[in-house]
Amino acid sequence: MAETVRIVDRPVAAAILHAALRLGYTPLQARIIAGRLSDADVAKLPALLSLQLSGLTPPDLLPDIDIASECIVSAIKQGLPILLISDFDCAI
Repeated sequence: MAETVRIVDRPVAAAILHAALRLGYTPLQARIIAGRLSDADVAKLPALLSLQLSGLTPPDLLPDIDIASECIVSAIKQGLPILLISDFDCAI
């Protein structure tokens, strides 16, 4: 039996929305950002939206990085394809 698709509106954090607009994001971008963060994150917003490599989590702090590394090494040794899937809009 097929599942029914359900679309749920995310609450919009008003302070985040206004801060993102002030930072130069378009209304659509600001709405997306405000749907993924809470007003408690407003002071951290510029850092959270930083596009600098220094803003990324160091690889050794990622959960299960050792397991992921072993899988990649194993795939390379066996000549298997590697597929990378990422969620670029996830909240921190």
